Amino acid sequence: MSLNLDNRNTTLPPRFALWQLGFRPFFLLGGLAAVILMAHWLLVYLGPVSAPYFANPAFWHSHELLFGYTVAVIAGFLLTAVRNWTGLNTLSQLPLMLLALVWLAGRVVIATGDALPPMLVLVIDVAFLPLLLVAIAFPLLKARQYPNLLIFAGLLGLMTLANLLTHLDHDVIRPLAGSGIQLMIFLIMLLIAIMAGRVVPSFTENGVGGIKLKRYPWLDQLAILALLGYALVELFSLGEQAAMLLAGLAFLSHSARWLSWQHPGLWRVPMLWVLHLAYAWLVLSLLLGLLARLDWVPAVVEVHAFTAGALGMMTLGMMARVSLGHSGRNIDASRLTIVAFICLLLAAVIRVVGGIFAGNSYSHSIVLSATLWLVAFVLFVIEYAPILIKPRVDGRPG
Repeated sequence: MSLNLDNRNTTLPPRFALWQLGFRPFFLLGGLAAVILMAHWLLVYLGPVSAPYFANPAFWHSHELLFGYTVAVIAGFLLTAVRNWTGLNTLSQLPLMLLALVWLAGRVVIATGDALPPMLVLVIDVAFLPLLLVAIAFPLLKARQYPNLLIFAGLLGLMTLANLLTHLDHDVIRPLAGSGIQLMIFLIMLLIAIMAGRVVPSFTENGVGGIKLKRYPWLDQLAILALLGYALVELFSLGEQAAMLLAGLAFLSHSARWLSWQHPGLWRVPMLWVLHLAYAWLVLSLLLGLLARLDWVPAVVEVHAFTAGALGMMTLGMMARVSLGHSGRNIDASRLTIVAFICLLLAAVIRVVGGIFAGNSYSHSIVLSATLWLVAFVLFVIEYAPILIKPRVDGRPG
């Protein structure tokens, strides 16, 4: 009897792939953060516990949603997208693990409240975004992709400033926390608008098949410039009339942009309609911003149309899509994923409608919306944690 030893040196692919590419740890951390932070916020809102670190519980809630959950998703997306754009490797294994630990350290020091000196909390939490910028800058520079480097260096640099402003509120310069939160919301708006213009039309063409959407570069530029102008007028308080004019222009240009991407077939594809609905929420938030300045709706609904609607649905839809595509799977939404999309859509609808019409039932609408958000991201973690941890099904690296 002879033994075939030809395969004795063959190495099997690792069964644990969490640190192979940026989307894996950061989407998992983002999904867990979405659950834990919203559960904590519910406890804060209902009264059993107090919010840590920030004097105003709403600032803590906003800070952790934006600089905790959302920044984790941005990190996972950029580290993965830059590798695709440049053909060069981005962080993996130990460097990726260390970057994730910096993000996690920020969440931990915020959660400790006043147990640590505020300056130490500031340094630890603010460090993440500059490190992320360095991580993506090297491959972009090497590939000579200077426009992408300029765009994302600017956005990440300003996001760092926004985070710094929120921390300066802590026993230093009180009015700045609100400015930091507002700046971060506008920066994420711009990021979603820029990236949606790059990917939503092509995703729609590929997902529906056999169609070719018309591109209007002038409309894309007008929409981005109008949104940027609206943000600047709001951030620097340059007048109600200018804010109303630019909010109206931003609403009209982004509405036209969204309409140019439409095709009846996309509404049969959950992985497409979740992105289109997310962008529709961005458009609606601009309209609500205009109506708020006319005192027709409360100002808070503009913020929640964007955060619960546009931000929540866009990040959930992109995390699901990227996780499937970059793990070698077909980009098809399972029943569990569709339920998560619907729960998040209902959460946004209830949060905005409740803010306008709920009256005495407003607090109930907040609790119900937060609960639906929780369900959506619990389902995401259940469905996608194994995908993010295990290697690609096609055996390729990444």
